[in-house]
Amino acid sequence: MEIFALLSFALSIALIFTSVKGIINALKQPETSFHKDQQLHTLRELNIRKQILMNQIKTAQLDFQTEKISPEDHTKTVHLLEQNLVQVMRKKKLLLGKKEDIERGIKLAEEYTKKLANK
Repeated sequence: MEIFALLSFALSIALIFTSVKGIINALKQPETSFHKDQQLHTLRELNIRKQILMNQIKTAQLDFQTEKISPEDHTKTVHLLEQNLVQVMRKKKLLLGKKEDIERGIKLAEEYTKKLANK
């Protein structure tokens, strides 16, 4: 049982390290001009939020696997986090993508979310 606890602790530390590393990398993006400053700032925030949400999903899955949360709580938590992640990705696509790509991505994300909700 102690080995399982140590392994769980090590995985949690690894997830935290990955999250911090992703945040640092998102903050290191260079600024190019005053005109694009606001867009870059927004993209950095979205990248940070995306990284945090992805790590929270991984943590929720780990908590479920280690039986720290119930299957119902796991489903609700992951569904909510994925909905938030879809919103972040939509905002990011709006800043960067073409309209056709955005609509296709939104449709795929909605289908994926519906599949998860039906499980």
